[in-house]
Amino acid sequence: MTQPLHGLATPAADAPSNLTISRLSGTSLKLMWDPSVDHYHRVYRVYRSDDNFATETIVKTTAINEFTDRELPIGTWYYRVIDIDKFDIESDASSISSYEIKKLIPFEDTFDIPSAGTPVVKDIESALGRKAVEGTIICLGPGKLQVEFSYDGTDYDTLMWLRQEDYHNISSKKDQLKVSKIRFDTDVSGTDVTIAVV
Repeated sequence: MTQPLHGLATPAADAPSNLTISRLSGTSLKLMWDPSVDHYHRVYRVYRSDDNFATETIVKTTAINEFTDRELPIGTWYYRVIDIDKFDIESDASSISSYEIKKLIPFEDTFDIPSAGTPVVKDIESALGRKAVEGTIICLGPGKLQVEFSYDGTDYDTLMWLRQEDYHNISSKKDQLKVSKIRFDTDVSGTDVTIAVV
């Protein structure tokens, strides 16, 4: 579709590309896509469907290249995005991206660290299918517990120590980033740990 502009034809923008979906806390999803390079870009329109676009709903019109869809029911959700310019010319739709929201089940574990200096890694992201947002770690003793958080699954950027009966509450505000893995070590063999995260 084109729009006459002082005798010239203005082509529609390219379809938005690289639409990705990630799960936030609870059942909220965050959508992101590459920004438009169209000179006349005005807004994006986000469409959602629960039946792979046999039917669809407009859920957001936004000037920025991201959108958070909050508190969705359990199920599979499909999305696509179009670019709209200042002449109301619509681009083709992006490729369809989907995400299945499963029941929100916490990861819970009680374990001991068999020997001091032998770290135990809990892969929270794999256990939950997403990064952890909140939870609690309790050191049951008898030794002190070294706790390290990894936000990207490789580097452990935050380190702290817990004494016996100490606990640490994970929260997105307090720890700034959602947790991918947690690595535990101790100064006394047989130190017990309880962890629960969602």
